[in-house]
Amino acid sequence: MRTLLFVLCIFQLSVGLSQATPDSLASAQLIDEQVWHPFQESWSARDAAAFNSIHTDKVVRAGNWGIRVGEEYKEQNRRSFARPNSAPRTIDFTFAMREFHEAVAYEVGYYRVTMRPDDGPERVSYGYFHVVLRKEDGVWKIAQDWDANEVGGHAIGAAEFATGFPLSAK
Repeated sequence: MRTLLFVLCIFQLSVGLSQATPDSLASAQLIDEQVWHPFQESWSARDAAAFNSIHTDKVVRAGNWGIRVGEEYKEQNRRSFARPNSAPRTIDFTFAMREFHEAVAYEVGYYRVTMRPDDGPERVSYGYFHVVLRKEDGVWKIAQDWDANEVGGHAIGAAEFATGFPLSAK
């Protein structure tokens, strides 16, 4: 199963890169600037207002715990980010697929979360995501977001994360 997942990821990567056009590269770079870099910064800083601003008002957020929509999701972020937790955290992304069509984009990839608690060892976890983005008034925002830390009973780890192509440099 792990070999099959690896082969599929390499295939997706090679197909995605072979179809890259100047327009798709420009769209990817703009999305990185408007969504993914602010996502990393606001999530790490636990800045709920900035984090919520990169999502549409009608965002659909799904995961193993269920579905949250719009204000329900944004309120959950405000509560979660306000909890006392001094452990520094970072999130990084790699992409298996990025597709763009005018004001809609669909991206699939992997994330790596690193927690650095003062009183213990560094903890690293991985996951897989699917995101739909929409352009609103010229700005890309997350409209739908799904993620999980395993797919088909297989835990996502460093090997899968390494198969994706990285987020552009800031």
